[in-house]
Amino acid sequence: MKKRCLSLALMCVACLFLIAGIPSSWAADDVSPVPALVSDSDMAGTNVRVSPSGDVACVMPFASGPRIVRVLESKKGWFRVKPFPVEEYELEGAYTVPAEGWMYGSVLALCVCPSEDGAPWLYTAPNWQAETDIQLPGASPLRPLERRGEWLKVRAAKSGRSLERWVHEQQVSASMGELVDCQANIVKQWKK
Repeated sequence: MKKRCLSLALMCVACLFLIAGIPSSWAADDVSPVPALVSDSDMAGTNVRVSPSGDVACVMPFASGPRIVRVLESKKGWFRVKPFPVEEYELEGAYTVPAEGWMYGSVLALCVCPSEDGAPWLYTAPNWQAETDIQLPGASPLRPLERRGEWLKVRAAKSGRSLERWVHEQQVSASMGELVDCQANIVKQWKK
């Protein structure tokens, strides 16, 4: 009887953790990490926090080369990021975060990549059957707002308007050449 009560109690505690979202990394590890550029122009560097709005764990230095992270999950505008394997891609001057942490979405940029059919479309809802009303050229930077499984809500600029749409993780660039082109587009936007 004691063993049964103990195992039942442990199951209840595990369920409470899941409901409360405490070990959020368990669920987020099921999604593909999406490459993102750190687009913050602050010369002092970009904070990486222990938790959303939490203490600063480290500062990613400002660099002229691409600063790349992998995005896992989001929580109220914050994104859990982990290191990008820059050494595998032999990118000169590229930096990544030293360890997993949280960054605010306003310092990150996603880059759309062209598909077999041409420039990718953005969707009005997070599913393939949703309406598509915006098509962007490859290496266009997008501001991430939220992640829901394989879909990312983004802010895009089109004809001088800022619009919120959805993009599938498969439409976000993993090509190093496209990320470098996207970085150049971001730098041009800083100068405006």
